Parts: sequence; C-alpha cells; structure tokens
Amino acid sequence: MAAWTEMIMNPLRHVLVHVDGSERALDRLRFAQLVAASLPARITALYAVTPWLQLYPGHQDADHAAVATLSRLDTEKRARAHAAFQSAIQGLSDVNWDEVRTPSPYDFAQHALCADLLVLGQPAHASVGYHEVPGDFVHTILEHSGKPALVVPALGALPDQPFKTALIAWNGSRECARALSAAWPFLAQAQAVHVAMLGDPVNDDAASRAHLTRYLGLHDIEPIWHVRRLASPSNAGTALLSLAQDIQANLLVMGCYGHSRAREMVLGGATRTVLNDMSLPVLMAH
Repeated sequence: MAAWTEMIMNPLRHVLVHVDGSERALDRLRFAQLVAASLPARITALYAVTPWLQLYPGHQDADHAAVATLSRLDTEKRARAHAAFQSAIQGLSDVNWDEVRTPSPYDFAQHALCADLLVLGQPAHASVGYHEVPGDFVHTILEHSGKPALVVPALGALPDQPFKTALIAWNGSRECARALSAAWPFLAQAQAVHVAMLGDPVNDDAASRAHLTRYLGLHDIEPIWHVRRLASPSNAGTALLSLAQDIQANLLVMGCYGHSRAREMVLGGATRTVLNDMSLPVLMAH
C-alpha cells in the first residue's frame, strides 16, 4: 500500500534532459540529477542540435569537401558532448545517453512523449548570432509533446537543494492547471508556496481564489496570495519575475501560451517575457 500511495503522489519517474554542445548543458544535467533524486526518477540525456549541414544545405550539392568538413564538425561536437556527459555522471547508474537520429532537433518531442518531465534550456536570444538550438525550441517541444518542462535559465547559479519557495502564476486556464498538476512533487517539498493573480479588476475573481485555496489545502499547502492590478497585460511577465525576485522564489510555475490569437495577445506576451528574462527555473506546461 505504501508503494502504491507513493506512485500516486509522485507520478514523475522519467526525466528527459535536453543536451547540446554548450557548457550550460552540463549545468542542466546536474540540475536534473538533483530534481530526479528528490522524486526519485531515472534520467535520459537526449542530444539534439541543428547540424551544420542543415544550416548550409547548399553545400551538399556544390562542394563535397565542405560537406565532409561540416560532417566532421558535427561528429566532433557530438563526441565532445558525450565525453562531457560521461564525466558528469561517473558513479551514477540511473542516467542514460541518447541522441535524436534525425537532422531536426524538434524531433526531441517524439522522445518526450515517453517522459514525465522535461528539463530544457532557456531559449537563446537571436541577437547573439548562430545557435545550434532554434529559438522556438522550448515552446515547440512543449506544444508538440504535451509534457511539462522545467526550463533552466541560461545564466546564474541553479538551486543546489529542493525548491524552498515556489510561485504559481494563476489565471484559471487549462495551461495553468496542467503546470500545477506537474508541480505537486516540488510544491510538497517547498517551505512556502505563493500564488500570483495578475491582471485587471475583471479578472479578480474571489470565488476562483477561494476554490484554488481549498484545492491546495487538500495537498496540505497554505498559499500566500498576491493579487495585483496591471496597467497593461503586456506587463504580466515583468511583474511575475519582479514578484519572484521580491519573495526570493527559486521556482516559478506557469502555463505556456500561444497560437490562439486572442490568448497570444494577452498571455503569450507573459510567456515570451519570462522565457527571455528569467533568472530562476520555470516549470511550464502547454
């Protein structure tokens, strides 16, 4: 009975980590090890990047020497990433390596279908120049896999212990509810759980707040509410990150929005802002 109860409370058994050729990929892997140990869960590190040959397809027909050079660069990059992975997991038995076998990194989503939680990196800013991972990788993987993801910031130190302070961004949407469901194992370990409802007075639904408070209470969580009016919906992402900093949160839980034009205008902007400017891990679900 105890084992059955544990499985119900913690359905997260397989964590899939995105690995590329960057140094930050190892930070994501170490962070995933901390997360998996608290669940506990098995980790798969999945290497997925855009090959040089995909970036310069014209060389495939025009210059065989260029094709050979680009192929060699891709092979060397993958080998370096694999060697770094092997060094990082010495002594660990529940971590596996895998690779996307197609030229498209978006096929990561197919592997994600058989994972409980993804660990992804913050999208790179287009202004920086070439990146081996597309700028819309996070949103595309979330949309196509339907699985929740812990998105890791590109800069700064990552938590070295279970999340102490969590902030839930709540607006009563399906996406928020999916993110909340994925966050239960982490919220159960948190010392404080805050809930933010940001928007105009029309969206300030006291009944909705009371309903969520009761729901969290069933999980032995007493939320600390932050209800704030915003001059413009476009400020929601900035307000969320500012609040997270004020309360020293080390986990933000929120929905990931897009594609519906009306919803993209009101909520997609917050998703973009958070993904662009985040400095803490963000658990997202689409």
